[in-house]
Amino acid sequence: MADPTSREVFDLTVEQVERLPVLLIATFRREFKPPWTGQPHATALALRRLARDESDELVRGIIGDAAALPGDVVDEIVERADGVPLFLEELIKAVLETGVEISAVPRTSLAVPATLHASLMARLDRLGPTAKEIAQVAAAIGRDFSYELLAEVAQRSEAELQPALGRIVDAGLVFRRGDPPQATFLFKHALIQETAYST
Repeated sequence: MADPTSREVFDLTVEQVERLPVLLIATFRREFKPPWTGQPHATALALRRLARDESDELVRGIIGDAAALPGDVVDEIVERADGVPLFLEELIKAVLETGVEISAVPRTSLAVPATLHASLMARLDRLGPTAKEIAQVAAAIGRDFSYELLAEVAQRSEAELQPALGRIVDAGLVFRRGDPPQATFLFKHALIQETAYST
């Protein structure tokens, strides 16, 4: 018998939750029709976009110091994100990672990326060429990947690979579990993997 796909395993896990002391939270897009809806132990909640005040609160939570960004820049970020939390977070990080004193930059010359793809591309570019290439190779492997497989495919020395992966993790683009060579990694969001893969 073939190995079950991750979706089959997830569906099986949802079936088993009814008998376990577990809270399982799964997110999916509207077009996905999960087989477990309608079961007595499953509750579906439709998430809406963030309201303006919720977006402002998320911005303050991410930047920490409200003075780090001028109010008009925050307004522009919130407006462009249109209530999408991932987009909002990525736009803030893209602006903060530019490394310039934002309050000293005229608003008209401050480049807040207009799209999430542009924001993610800018963040990948700021990683540096080696780390960006490692992110691209990792994205070709999949949403999650092991250090051992990445090292084999990327064909980079430990001295190049580990610092590059460190920059990717520090940038918040992937999560790491464990330590190399047994470490596994997961792209924070499928859109991040898709952006790296598209390059």
